[in-house]
Formats: sequence, C-alpha cells, structure tokens
Amino acid sequence: MLHANIDPQVVSQHVDSTLKALKAQQQPSGSQGTGQNQGAGQTHDETKLRQAAQKFEAMMLRELLKSMRQTAPKGGLLGDASSGSPSSMVLQMFDDSLADQLARSGDAGMADLIMKSLGASDGFPATMGHKQPNPVRSASEQSTSGQSTHIDSLGSAKADTNIQRAIESMHVGDGRWGKQGQLTREDLASSFQESHPSKTNHFNVDEASGYEGHYKCNLFALEAARRSGYQVPLVQRARGWGFPSANRVTQDASDGTLDRNWGRVVTGASPAAVNDLAQSQRSGILLTGSAEQSGRAGHMAIIEKIHRIDYENGAVKRVVFDGWEARTQGAQHLTQRTWNLDGNPGGHMARGNFKDIQLIELTTRNSQQSEIPLSKLK
Repeated sequence: MLHANIDPQVVSQHVDSTLKALKAQQQPSGSQGTGQNQGAGQTHDETKLRQAAQKFEAMMLRELLKSMRQTAPKGGLLGDASSGSPSSMVLQMFDDSLADQLARSGDAGMADLIMKSLGASDGFPATMGHKQPNPVRSASEQSTSGQSTHIDSLGSAKADTNIQRAIESMHVGDGRWGKQGQLTREDLASSFQESHPSKTNHFNVDEASGYEGHYKCNLFALEAARRSGYQVPLVQRARGWGFPSANRVTQDASDGTLDRNWGRVVTGASPAAVNDLAQSQRSGILLTGSAEQSGRAGHMAIIEKIHRIDYENGAVKRVVFDGWEARTQGAQHLTQRTWNLDGNPGGHMARGNFKDIQLIELTTRNSQQSEIPLSKLK
C-alpha cells in the first residue's frame, strides 16, 4: 500500500531522463586535459555526478513521502496533507527538507546505486583497497593529483552519527585524555582477552599506569571507533593488548590497504566522498598522520566534517576538518582544524610537520568482537 499512489510509468520516465542527463555529464568535453588538470577535472566531474544522483534520490524520496501522506489518517501535528488545505504547503516544505536531508545522509543508498550503474567510482579510486605492486598512490594521482577543493556547502548540518554519540560518553574536556591524565578500565573499556595455559592476557590499562604521561590521541580515536561498533586494530604490548600508535597505523595504510582489513584506506578519494562517509550512519573517518622526525609521535583524529583536502602527487598535502582530537590538555572538539604535510605551513589551528597523512574509513564489525589483533600475543 505504501507505493500505491506512485505511478510506475512516471517513475520510469524520471529514471530514464535522469540517467540520460547523468550520462551526458560523464561525457568528456571537446578539449581533453592532461596531467594534473585532467585529474582534477575527473574528480570535479564525479563530484557533480554525485550531486546530481543525490538530487534524483531526493526527488524519489519526495514521491515516497507524498504517497505516505496520502495514505495516512488526516490530521496530526502538521495538519492535513489534502491538496488546497491551509497546512498542505507546510507539509510539502517539511517533506522537501526531509527528503533532501535523507539524500545527503546516504542512508537510503539510491545515489550510490545510480553512481555504480553509471560505472562511476563514487569518488574513490578504482584500485582503492587492493594491494598492488604500485601502491594506491598511482590510482589517486589519476583523479586527485594537484586538487584543491572546498566543499563547505556540503553536509553543513552536523550529522548525528554513531561516533558522535559514542564520544559524548567519553568525558571530553575533563583532562583525562590529556598527556598527564590517567585512564581507567571505564575509559578504555575493551573486554578483549586471550587465554594461555598459564595466564590470560587482557587489554592493558592498569598495568600501563593508565597511560599517564603519554599522549593519548590514538587511544581516544580508536576507543571512540570501538564504542561506535567499528572494527579497530590491536597490537601486543609488554603486559597485554593495546591500540597501535598513529605512526604504525599511518605506515600500515601507506600502501592502500590495512593489515587484516580492519578498515578501508580512502586517501585519494574526492573531498565530497570523504565527507559523505564522515556524516554517514554506516561508517566513520579516521585521520592519522606520521611524524617527519624519527622518534616523534604521530597524531590521530576522528573527522566529523571535511572542509577541504589538497592533494599533491596523490598524497594529502593539507586537510581542513571539524572533528575530535586528544591533545596535550585533553580531548576536544575542533572546527576548521588544519593538518599540513611537512613543508606546507599555514591554516587555522594548524598542525604541521607530518611525513604522511592517511584517511581511513572505519567499517562496521562483522562479528561480535570489534577488536582485530594484528599479531599473536606471545
């Protein structure tokens, strides 16, 4: 009954006309660019294609909501949906806004299906997530080399994501995630353990003295991901299990894949595509960077919204984002935060001197256990 008032012939006509328009956008223009200009153009085309696909998804959702209104009982908080009634315009505006928000969130998935049906990569390099003799850098150079993109108009509303809700339970702002803070089992609440004949190795918190005197950016970011139901990596410590450092995670991601596939490397993806993932209910984005100087700690953050990503030769040169980090004084929510590759100064609240910067899509756990050990504990 839900679709009783949607005319299949009208829908089919809309689909045909929209797909023709989208395919026309994919056709190359008369002049073919080369090198960096061509790469930036390809990414720009896919961004436009995704925006068009989302508009089509919003249109379909409006038709669905209209059908629901017509079959629902009259009355309600916003009044009567009957044509010509005083409240019908209010309801139409409400449904239009709701359809637009649902399309931007990506939860319905129609835009993704349209992109795939047209052979588009959804903003991601085609070889992403597969090990190759030449790392994923070569693929990202084809679509994002030299790109500098602002997407402030996309995803302007803060998404009510799994990670956002998880972080609300992590006592952000009270100093415990700062360098001199001391964490407890409540803060690093993993129940992961491995049993041996002589002992059982637990997640190491107490025996690490609560990590007092240590930077905790990796602990905060990966714990937030774990609490959100996403897979996270574990490594062996002297007395138990723990989260890997930012340097280790960044190095692991540098060839385009992650050990044991606990997440998906999306470095090289268009800024719009990364932003969609960050604001989706189905995934999250981990930002990780390694230090330029040997022996220095890297850094890690959870992205809420992407404002800008600059690529150079396939590598992230600069990223501007809203999100969460554990810093010297504690965990904070930051806006317009800038990370720069070494030798690329500037930006608001900038952190620089990174040797490498990687973007990782957090993926939903495929079993009851979120933690993925990267080695056997001895």
